[in-house]
Amino acid sequence: MNLKLYEIADDVRALMESGFDEETGEMLPELVQALTAFEGKGAAVAAYVLNIEAEAEAIAQAAKRITARKRTLDARAEHMRDYLRYNMGLAGIKRIDAADHSFSVTLAPGRDESLQVDDGAEFPDSLTRIKREPDKAAIKAAIKAGEPVAGARLVLRDRLTIR
Repeated sequence: MNLKLYEIADDVRALMESGFDEETGEMLPELVQALTAFEGKGAAVAAYVLNIEAEAEAIAQAAKRITARKRTLDARAEHMRDYLRYNMGLAGIKRIDAADHSFSVTLAPGRDESLQVDDGAEFPDSLTRIKREPDKAAIKAAIKAGEPVAGARLVLRDRLTIR
């Protein structure tokens, strides 16, 4: 029978009270069998976790490569737009139509405006935004020092290590 890990864990828990010989104190075969089954099933679950984590890491690496490729293509497209915009302006051409009418390019000089901010420029508070977010390290230190912090608490969690 193919039991689930939680079912085997329930069996082990139940046998921990009654799974020992009263005279010798040795483990009964049922407890040994349950512990062996738990270890085998636990190892299988851990191996599955490692496979999932390896796949997730492979996906993360692929995402990094794809993101880098996207940035390269976006930069190339922007460069080519600037190249076309500059040369259309230089030649005084306002419109280009594709021979098959699948697209057209229109240059509208001075139509759009955007703000450029110089590197290192400083502005008064009235012209800036400040993002407020909790400083988790400071909050943790305050709680450990015995200070009451409303809305935050330290929580102890179990750690599972699979190597």
